Amino acid sequence: MTQELPLADHEILRTHDRDEARERVGQVFCWHGLDVLGAATAFEARQHVARLGPIALCYLDYGAEVRITPEHVAGFHLVHIPLAGAASATARQQHVTALPGRSAVLVSPGRPVTLHWQPGSPHLLVWFDRDAIEHTLRNTLGHSPKEPLRFDLELDLTAPRSRRWLEIVHLVRRDIEDGPTLATHPAVGRHLQQLAITGLLLAARHSHSALLHGPPNRAVAPARVRRAVELIRDHAAEELTVEDVATAVGVGVRALQQGFRTHVGTTPTAYLRQVRLERVRAELLAGTAESGVSVTEVALRWGFAHLGRFALAYRSAFGEPPSATLRGARPS
Repeated sequence: MTQELPLADHEILRTHDRDEARERVGQVFCWHGLDVLGAATAFEARQHVARLGPIALCYLDYGAEVRITPEHVAGFHLVHIPLAGAASATARQQHVTALPGRSAVLVSPGRPVTLHWQPGSPHLLVWFDRDAIEHTLRNTLGHSPKEPLRFDLELDLTAPRSRRWLEIVHLVRRDIEDGPTLATHPAVGRHLQQLAITGLLLAARHSHSALLHGPPNRAVAPARVRRAVELIRDHAAEELTVEDVATAVGVGVRALQQGFRTHVGTTPTAYLRQVRLERVRAELLAGTAESGVSVTEVALRWGFAHLGRFALAYRSAFGEPPSATLRGARPS
């Protein structure tokens, strides 16, 4: 049985014509040179693309050995993850080899690069909007860095952070392949997108890695933490990320996380989950199954899109499953 290709339901290109492939792939990314170096009869371009806001996943395969020379990378960063075969990239004096499960290539604005894909080297490409990455970097640091963001050409996929990031990417890919589930749910989609962006900033080496992995420049005043707590309690039913809260109270994400650990004894994410669980319990206690209240409806209303994980978190917090709370409720 032939294994289905990644993102198979999102095919936008299948051709043996090199010029058509160059034109159509260029419409998705940027204009580029495309030279077939091996047997022309082996050339078959296939492209599958799924967009999720500021990120996109793309399966791309040329079949044959090819050389790719992007003309002008401007508004995006693109991670080239080989799924089979091998590839290489040369930028100025740097040359890296990309191998499945070992390493990937990171193409960034302002750095001319030449890519060489061996025959039989399909790739999963992860596209990131440049503004979204720089916005996340500013919010995480709590200030605008003086130097531009420059990623290293090579992404080591064997490092722990990179492995976790790649797991996030494949989670999103599988979710897209399964149909309209978590990634397309409004309460979860933004979180997955933000997780992929922040994860790349933490996993890849770049010009601001030392700042990201170092301690926050200054402590957050207790008053700002209190404002963050109030904001979470007032807007817990809405699509809310740690980045949203940090921006609203005027601090960086890392500083807010440290402030919560110091003054609240937990993280902003854990506190938001705690508040949402409390609100779910209050609604379940106030209703009955006979009155039409359902656990699923209440959980989704409070931002719990993954019902299995919600049930586990609820039992851990309150010592009983949510269905038991609803069954035990009595009309007032």
